Amino acid sequence: MRKLIVKGKEFSAVQVQVGDDIVAKHAASEFVKYMGKMGIPEGEGLTVKLYRDENIGIDGYRIHIADENTLELVGDYHRGMMYAVYDFLKIYAGARFFTPTIETLGEGDIVVDKDTEYVPDFEWRSVFFQKYTQDKYWSAKNHLSVNITPEFGKDIGVYSAGGIHTFEKFSGVPQEKQPCLSDPEVLKKAIAWVREVIETTPNVRSVSVSQNDNVKGYCTCEKCAAVDAEEGSHAGTLIRFLNAIAEDVCKDYPDVLIETFAYYYTQKAPKITKAHPNVYIRMCSMCNCFSHSIDDSSCPANRQFHQDVDDWYKVVGVKRMHVWDYVANFAGAGYIHPNPNFTTMRDNMRYYAEHGVKHMGPQGAWDSYNSGEFGELRTYLLAQLMWNPYMDANEYYTHMDEFLEAYYGAGWRYIRAFINWTTSEARQGHMTINKKPFEIIARDKWEAMVETCDLWWNKALEMAGDKADNVKFSKLQWDFMRLQFHPDAEKAEKLIDTVEGNKMYWSETWVHVRRDRMDQPPDTWFEY
Repeated sequence: MRKLIVKGKEFSAVQVQVGDDIVAKHAASEFVKYMGKMGIPEGEGLTVKLYRDENIGIDGYRIHIADENTLELVGDYHRGMMYAVYDFLKIYAGARFFTPTIETLGEGDIVVDKDTEYVPDFEWRSVFFQKYTQDKYWSAKNHLSVNITPEFGKDIGVYSAGGIHTFEKFSGVPQEKQPCLSDPEVLKKAIAWVREVIETTPNVRSVSVSQNDNVKGYCTCEKCAAVDAEEGSHAGTLIRFLNAIAEDVCKDYPDVLIETFAYYYTQKAPKITKAHPNVYIRMCSMCNCFSHSIDDSSCPANRQFHQDVDDWYKVVGVKRMHVWDYVANFAGAGYIHPNPNFTTMRDNMRYYAEHGVKHMGPQGAWDSYNSGEFGELRTYLLAQLMWNPYMDANEYYTHMDEFLEAYYGAGWRYIRAFINWTTSEARQGHMTINKKPFEIIARDKWEAMVETCDLWWNKALEMAGDKADNVKFSKLQWDFMRLQFHPDAEKAEKLIDTVEGNKMYWSETWVHVRRDRMDQPPDTWFEY
């Protein structure tokens, strides 16, 4: 039986005091539920007071030992109350919320011997991988700012109302092109569209006015070219266009922000024009190398991104920098084959926090419900990193190991060995989000490891117990790689059926699998 010990005094039950506040009531119900599961029922014992304090920072909380018989769980007016409860369970009781169906509640006595206060660096945190983030309880337990319903706390506002890549929506110009941002008629349409979005979206906080999703479809007319040349960047016309929208809209909606991307050809900041106070930027790490940290000066792509971040601060200011990060691979079968970026995930999250970023949105395999790689692990780790971007390597890899053991069963160390090897090898070169497997790790190195990788994955599966399906799904990445060296039509058909029959995508980009090529290596299967 677990004991609850507060400042050396043992309690056998908890007595919760809470007012009529809907958030405090819900938080209290979660607290009572989980304490009961740990063997500490509701009744006469430790008094636990739950209430909100508007002076705590966004999503912050305070766990305070008020006296020898009283504990206070205090949250801000957003989601801090829920985080106070869930973090109490994590910090003092050892609970972990790995997936919506896999939770551990810790062992030993629940010892509360000191206060805890926390306000996160990132005010908005989301992972674009749908399997877990669709679950509002899992999201709350892991501090994500998605699926907010009233009982969890006050929503900080709709993020990017109107969607993304929105030029097409108001201009009619298709995604493979861009409208002319010097055209007064385009500006007029944009203003009308933004106003319509604001008027039809409850509690709107920001509207995304962002370029269509292509690499270099920017307008090259005389006016646009002259502005971009003057500004030293194609973001020149973009920022002037957004400033004009913000200037008009803020007259009636002074609290609504206009958001845009620094993305591909607009990644470089303009030299002259500063952003309107209601305009903010989401930096997109699309062109980065993910084998190395952003602040690794030896990496050319990341050195450029680091410089661009610094330059954008001069345009928009520190508090209006958000990030759309990329943590998936978008090559032909990038959602399935290995994407060994686990080291840089930690390094880069710390970098963003140190550079004042307030909103973080890592994009994983967002449209693939199940993962044939390590999407579930990556989602869990990103949630922990966004809440505590300054964690050291020991804490980070403890989170990894805890998840691996809970999710894959007794053979988890073999999977960890696979992660260690692929991550180490990937750091020897440069890995962008469109690199294919042999561009990330050389073919001869993979070939030399076939027997070892077979051993790792087979042992993990052999020891998985009731976690066998989890191992099988993640093993698809090795099944895919193994077929590169030993093509087998029967195994190929099985792999494809498993991927396509279990809500998995090969990549974000639509691909067609040529089933008449199953006797060939997988890199020959795909047509775009």
